[in-house]
Amino acid sequence: MLRAVLVSAAALAGGLRFPTATEVKVALWIFALLLLLCTTWVGRHYRIRTAPSDRGPSSEPPAPPWWVLIRGVSFPAPDVATLRKWAAEGRFSRDDLVWNADRTQWIAARNVDELRSQFYPPFVTRWRYDAFLAVWPLYFVILGLAGAVAVFASLGMGLLSAVDALRWQSADGTIIRSTVSEENIASFGPPVFNYRPSIRYQYRVSGRLYTSARRDFAQDAASDIYPDRARAEAITAIFPVNDRVIVYFDPRAPSNATLDRCEGTMVAFVVGMVMLALALFVLHAWWRRRPASPAPA
Repeated sequence: MLRAVLVSAAALAGGLRFPTATEVKVALWIFALLLLLCTTWVGRHYRIRTAPSDRGPSSEPPAPPWWVLIRGVSFPAPDVATLRKWAAEGRFSRDDLVWNADRTQWIAARNVDELRSQFYPPFVTRWRYDAFLAVWPLYFVILGLAGAVAVFASLGMGLLSAVDALRWQSADGTIIRSTVSEENIASFGPPVFNYRPSIRYQYRVSGRLYTSARRDFAQDAASDIYPDRARAEAITAIFPVNDRVIVYFDPRAPSNATLDRCEGTMVAFVVGMVMLALALFVLHAWWRRRPASPAPA
């Protein structure tokens, strides 16, 4: 009856014919092929990503029970044993964030009970170890400052002259004067006396007699004077008159001489540089490994 109605409608429409069964099947196959092509194109250009958000778990937690957030990227872990293995291998630090299905937020790895043995030594309370980790960079800051002070102090004590004096020659000398002189440093009013040790020695180079008063490269007129006479006398006591000493002189200018080449200054410089370099290396490594953002409470 439906076919008769359609045929009548077609005849009324101007002699249109009803499609055959074969034509209907072809049309359906073409429609199905077009639908498949459209869905494939949409899937490629609007792919839905199912990776977990790094901002925290959603209302529907992912399948793996554990996640680790390292530098903004989440990594799934199937069990606690895997987490401990990763921690032992150094893949994440105590300050990286961890999350599992039993928690509602990311927490620092050091606060996960299952990972306590990985980040805390045995028989040490947590607060003491955390306090140590918080202040240990200060120790290296102090070490670096001490090294810098040693370096600058050695430069001020004639380091460059001491290095140049390594190739100087030596000769036997004799102390010919060892006294303490008084100097009034007050420009007006009552006198104010300071005391300067006065040491002089003589030595012979190639048959020629030379004299000098320099004891070391750090000695100068401004610093070689003391308000206490006892300090000046303690220096002169080291060099009594007629005492025989070793004199170091410049072979290019034999009158340029000293009693102490200040080898200790070079040692202080080397030690200071080692301390400073060690402190900078450790602090640089610590700064790079520190967490990019503070762990949640």
